[in-house]
This record gives sequence, structure tokens and C-alpha cells, in this order.
Amino acid sequence: MLWSSRPNSYKKTRLSAARATREELLNEYANGAGYHRVLASRLDRRPVSTSVPIVPWPDCPFGCGKQAVNRTLGKADVIVMTPDALGTKIFFYRRRQGDIRLRFELHLDETGVFFARRVFRYLTPQSCEAIVGSVGDKYVGTAAGFDDKNEKVVSEEGDELIITSASGLGQVTAEYLRPSSAFFTMINSAPDETAGRTGIYGDIV
Repeated sequence: MLWSSRPNSYKKTRLSAARATREELLNEYANGAGYHRVLASRLDRRPVSTSVPIVPWPDCPFGCGKQAVNRTLGKADVIVMTPDALGTKIFFYRRRQGDIRLRFELHLDETGVFFARRVFRYLTPQSCEAIVGSVGDKYVGTAAGFDDKNEKVVSEEGDELIITSASGLGQVTAEYLRPSSAFFTMINSAPDETAGRTGIYGDIV
């Protein structure tokens, strides 16, 4: 009897975690605030050019559709749809890379992927430094040549990568965006009335 009760307990835990993640994503993006935050962040950073293409996930480039996402990453842990005024779909995954825990979001509109966010969690200060250094090494050519607090990486296609390191929290966030996408062009032209309320995007409750 004890053995048979474990799967039910495990399932309830998974469902509870999925529900909490769904609410978190809706709070972040459903009224557009999360997208405005990304656009504001990119304006605060100096561009550093790279000839290396910026890709949200291997085999999931900007503009790819949900079929490519499902084929490459498999079934998402959580899928969230924002209100019609935004019309985005968020695929959320949890992954482990060695000892590193990763939360990963892919954001799609009708044209495909336009934004992605990777959050590396439970890191040591040394791991935070190593991740930032690997970004500099890959895109800039030197691990010490990239200032994650003041710079962003910009590809020849105009795609951008923003790195935010918070070693005190044991976390590094990597945000991949295509500012020229139809969605960001639309959201950039809308006033940011989202702070603390539903704003122009309506009530999601």
C-alpha cells in the first residue's frame, strides 16, 4: 500500500510545481511587463558585435515554429498562452546540465520564436564567473573581454544576448531576443502601462 501511494504523491507534487510555474509566468508576461523589462534592459547596455549567430537553443533558431521546438526539446513541462492582445505562447522546460539546474523559456508568436530566457540556478560564485566567461569566449573571443553588467552581444543579424549575473543569488540569466521581430516591434510601440496592473492588455483573471 505504501509503494502504491508514492506515484500519486509524486504526481501531486509535479502538478503543484507546474501550477506555481504557470502563475509565475503569467505574472511576468501576461500584461506585457516582462517584455517591456527586456526592451528597457537592452537600451541600458553597450553593444558588442559578434560574427557568431545567436541561437536561443541548438536547432531552435529565431523564427522556428512549435513543431521544431517539440522535435528538439520534447514535451514542455509547462505551456502558457498570454491574452489575445499579446498572443504569445511560452514553452517552459526544466533541465540539468551536469550539476547545474536550468530553467528555460521559449516565447513564440505566429511567426515563431522571438525571445528565449535561460536561468542557471544554484551556482557557486565560481560557476557564475565561468558561465559569463564562456559567453565572452564564444561570442567576443576572450573570456575577460565581456562586461556582463554593461554590455550586450549583438549578432550580424541584429539578434541580441543579454547576460545578468547575480553571484550572491547563485544565478545567471541569459536572454536571447530578436528586437526586429514583429512582436517586439509591436510591444515597443505600445506604452508601458503595465507596472502593478493589467494595463492595456486586459484582465487575465
